[in-house]
Amino acid sequence: MMRSLLIAFGLLFCAQTVLAGPIEKLSFYTEEYPPYNMTQNGELTGIAVDMLTAILERADTETTVSDVKVTPWARGYATAQREPNTVLFSTTRTPQREDKFDWVGPIAATKIGVIGKTSVPAIDGVGDLADAKTVTIRDDVAEQLLVKKGLSKDAIHSVASQESIVNLLTRGRVDYWAYETNVARYILKQHDVAADTFETKHVLQEANLYYAFHPDTDPDAIAAFRKAFEAVKGSDTYQAILDRYLN
Repeated sequence: MMRSLLIAFGLLFCAQTVLAGPIEKLSFYTEEYPPYNMTQNGELTGIAVDMLTAILERADTETTVSDVKVTPWARGYATAQREPNTVLFSTTRTPQREDKFDWVGPIAATKIGVIGKTSVPAIDGVGDLADAKTVTIRDDVAEQLLVKKGLSKDAIHSVASQESIVNLLTRGRVDYWAYETNVARYILKQHDVAADTFETKHVLQEANLYYAFHPDTDPDAIAAFRKAFEAVKGSDTYQAILDRYLN
């Protein structure tokens, strides 16, 4: 009897390990990209983070949001292309990036634009930026879009942090900022910049944000994550998360 119980317990333990195992192979990377992923009072939060919490709860894994590594975008982007079983979020899905990752999403819609002070000229296209100075986050989708659309790298001021961008903009050291428009507004508000000081001058692209997996990631891990993601996306939890940050 005892032997049977031990065997049954062992089988149950193995089954649970197999169920939880795939996702526990994953390493998650993100950046400060409010309101999608951000640190507040020492806690990681935001739309994509709250989604990830709900996904991990449904996936029956010991992995939690506390395991997510927050790094500058360029570092996380390079890591996710170099190391299998790595997940980067929130990542804008574009044709240029399509083959670099496996994608689970979308998390939310996104709009990449060119932001400037209300006093600087409006622009009709990227060509109008040729004689201006536009700041970007290094390796960010906005920077990639500007280059793809023909803007010379000499006209782009590439930096690593959002704080540097706010300083450059408010001091008039650059003319425009190419970035996700919701995130840009959120960051400017965090730095006590009046809402009517800046505006979107031009939209580069409308797209969607995803969880981006290194293409050599364990297929079972991606499948388990996708199944849990779709369950969360199809529930009331998803809209509640969006309402929490966007309304």
